[in-house]
Amino acid sequence: MKGRRIYLMRHGETLYQRVGTEGAIGNGALTARGREQIANISLLFRAVDIDAIYSSPIERASETAKIIADEKRMKVEIVPDLREIIPDENAIRDKSLENIFLKIQSFFKDFESSWDERYLGGETFREVYERAGKFLELLTETNNLRTVLVIAHGGFN
Repeated sequence: MKGRRIYLMRHGETLYQRVGTEGAIGNGALTARGREQIANISLLFRAVDIDAIYSSPIERASETAKIIADEKRMKVEIVPDLREIIPDENAIRDKSLENIFLKIQSFFKDFESSWDERYLGGETFREVYERAGKFLELLTETNNLRTVLVIAHGGFN
């Protein structure tokens, strides 16, 4: 199919972002400001014919998708492969949030990090890239979709 369009979008603001502890952990919901951001963006999509909306299962992304889907009177398809990079639960168990956030910030700010370095003992960026690529390949092979919206996370987009 010619003329396929895939919109990649990150979720709205979360509490973690607002207090400067950005990182892939937890299932944080959108803040009031985050919901307002997405309500404003949904107005931009009013004039766009979207065939499907896909979302990460993580709450901040699925809430973002639902705001836009409600505006367009559509349903959201939750796709597990759109989830954020996942840490190993054993690596963060019994650690203070402060300690975990320091490790997260260190991981994301270290530009020397390898694509094969494990995120808090969990996934690597290469593994995220591979599962994201599989999903995007499936989208491009689906002939009945001209325009789709994909809502995920910074590491995916």
